[in-house]
Amino acid sequence: MIRAFVVAGAFVVSLLFSAPAWAGNYVVYLQGRSWSSWNGETVTATGWTSVTLAYNGNERLNGNATNVTVKNAISTYCSGGNSCVVHCYSAGCSRMLKAVYDLRAAGNTLPGLLYAEGSGSAAGGTHLAEISTSGGTAWLAKLIGQQEQVDFDLTTGAARNTYGYTQNSFGANFWQFGGYQDICKSLLFFKICGNKYLPGTADGVVSMDSYSGASSAGGITNGCNAAKYAYRIWDSNYAQTPCTGAARDHFGEPGLGTAILSYDITGTGLDYKRHWGDTTAQASCSGTSCDDKFASTAQNYSKNPDLSPVASPVAALVSNTTAHTTTGPTCYGHCGGSSSGCYCDSSCTGYGDCCSDFAAAGCGNF
Repeated sequence: MIRAFVVAGAFVVSLLFSAPAWAGNYVVYLQGRSWSSWNGETVTATGWTSVTLAYNGNERLNGNATNVTVKNAISTYCSGGNSCVVHCYSAGCSRMLKAVYDLRAAGNTLPGLLYAEGSGSAAGGTHLAEISTSGGTAWLAKLIGQQEQVDFDLTTGAARNTYGYTQNSFGANFWQFGGYQDICKSLLFFKICGNKYLPGTADGVVSMDSYSGASSAGGITNGCNAAKYAYRIWDSNYAQTPCTGAARDHFGEPGLGTAILSYDITGTGLDYKRHWGDTTAQASCSGTSCDDKFASTAQNYSKNPDLSPVASPVAALVSNTTAHTTTGPTCYGHCGGSSSGCYCDSSCTGYGDCCSDFAAAGCGNF
């Protein structure tokens, strides 16, 4: 509960003094990879203003997104008489650490920086970035988008060595949490799950050794007890985030982070509990378990529940089952195979045994 008192205290000071010492209270949001703006909920609280930024979340860490946009925003809203809380998500936490380090090195002590909340922080790097930057990119592209330039800065080696100088210099409490739910996608006749390639507890994209602020890479299953970088604290003062992680995948964490901030600031906020994965109870799929239709025919794996895009579309890479059942003699969900006695492979047209909806299902495109 310490954070709530700190924030409330700052707000009281802002009410009592009209001098520039506490000109305003702000929550600054820093988006992650594949986002061009904050694509989640924001805090609604009297006396606080939410600040979202427009920058390319895929840009390299040492670029204008960090060195100009993020750096200027933190300087503006966390000093000069203003007080701020920073809510960073995923790669946005890496940008925050670098921007704060550069500001402090230039003489700005950021007196208004109260604390930061890291949702699924990738500040410690992710092993998926190591895979995506070492040649094996096809499966990752289908899972969370395509290889992006920022991936080269999100390997554990880059995060803890190249940018290791930023890890212990934040200067304020950096509260962090992550999830334990996987991100899995059914692609044609097999399923890919991110946690298969991640050590220890993970949220489908980032492992707990990163989002707990652990100072050494490895399979970590408890965010509370790991040795951490300076200022990192596992966020356990909210019922939904125990030390072993929240019941979220990587995509569902920003909303929970905002709910935590709303709880601290005693305002109100939204948490859609969104997620980006299929159910993880399903084994590697076969037959009709491979593709289940979406609730909305406009939906695909690259969109939010409100249909706003978050990654490159993957609809052309999977058999379309958005508006069709996969049971019975149908090619929907069965491209390349068979279904109830008819076929959906490239040879069926020659044999004359294709299912009647072979062309409509798009199986001729594979």
